[in-house]
Amino acid sequence: MLKCHLTNNRPASNLRSLFPRFRHVRPTSFIMTAQLLEEASKKIPVPQVLINVVSRRVRQLSAGHRPLVETTPRMGFSDIALTEIIQGKLAYEDAPPEEKHPQ
Repeated sequence: MLKCHLTNNRPASNLRSLFPRFRHVRPTSFIMTAQLLEEASKKIPVPQVLINVVSRRVRQLSAGHRPLVETTPRMGFSDIALTEIIQGKLAYEDAPPEEKHPQ
């Protein structure tokens, strides 16, 4: 039985039951995504912003936009988006503060 390298070292079969949407994903995919997430969080340290940037890019990729980095057949859209952030191909800007008009 394969052990997954998460903090609790649960067997991969237990992880698949906890995350039913990811039944088709191999345990090594969890490790790769966790490593990518850790590296990307060094570029965008605010978790909410990182999630929004990745989410928006995943929507673009699923709509047919081309990746900005070299990909492998096993990479999902979120892996591609995280890799783009890590390589500096994808960034974000803070929105300017809204002006309050006196009433």
